Amino acid sequence: MSTIRVVHYLNQFFVGLGAEAHAGTGPGKKAGAVGPGIALQQALGERAQVVATVYCGDNYANERANAIDAILELVSEERPDILIAGPAFASGRYGLVCGALCVRAQDALGIVAVTGMHPDNPGTDLYRSKVHIARTRESAAGMGEAVKAMARLALKLYEREPLGTPQEEGYISTGRRVHFVAEQTGGPACGGHAGQEGQRPGVRHRVARAQLQPGAAGAAAAGPSPRQVSTGNHRGVVPRGNPDRLESAYASKWLKYPIGDLTT
Repeated sequence: MSTIRVVHYLNQFFVGLGAEAHAGTGPGKKAGAVGPGIALQQALGERAQVVATVYCGDNYANERANAIDAILELVSEERPDILIAGPAFASGRYGLVCGALCVRAQDALGIVAVTGMHPDNPGTDLYRSKVHIARTRESAAGMGEAVKAMARLALKLYEREPLGTPQEEGYISTGRRVHFVAEQTGGPACGGHAGQEGQRPGVRHRVARAQLQPGAAGAAAAGPSPRQVSTGNHRGVVPRGNPDRLESAYASKWLKYPIGDLTT
C-alpha cells in the first residue's frame, strides 16, 4: 500500500517566520513537516507522510486577490492526497485563508481537505458547510489535541470510513442531516435522562416526536367580511420541487408563497 501524501498549510507565525511584522510574507514552501507539522506527522503515523509545508502571511493571503491561487499552485505541485490547513484556533484572518484554501483544494484538485478552528472563528460559520473543520480550543495551548483531531478526521475521510456525529468525531457540525435508527424509542430515551441534567455535563437531549391527532376544523371567524390569515413555519414547506432552492439547514434567505388558491 502506497503512503498517503499530505501537504500542510501554515501561516507565517507557525512556520517560524515571525508574527505581525511578517504578516505580509508571500506564499512559500518548505520540504517535509515544520513546526506544528511535526506533531501532525506523529498523529498521522506510518499511514501518511507530510511531504511539504506550504505557508503564507495572513495579511498577504487576505489582501491579495490571487493569493489563494498562488498558494493552491504550491500545494498542487506536491500531488497530495490530503491537504490539512492550520489549525487556526480563533485567529480570524488565518481561519478565513484555511477555509478558502480547503474549499479550493477540494474543488480544483479533488483531494481531501481538512482544517481546524475554534467555533467563534469567523471562518467557521463561513466554511462549516463546505469543509470539515476539527473543533479546537481558542489558542495554541490546544495544539496537541487539535492536530490529532485533524489527522484522525483526514484519514477517515480519505479512506471513506463512515463518520460518527460531530460530538463523537470532534468536528464542527456541517449542517448535514444524517438519519439513523435509535436503539430506544423517544419515551424511554427521554425517561432515562430525567433528573440527570444537573449531574452530567454534555448530556445530549432527545425530544420525543409529538403524536398529533386529527381534530375538527375550527369555526369560521365571525364578522362581515373574510379574514386574511398568514402562516409562518421553519420546516421548509415550499412549492413542490423547491424552485427557489431553500437550504435544508443554515438557510440564507426568507421566502414567501401565496396559498390562497390552493385546494390542498
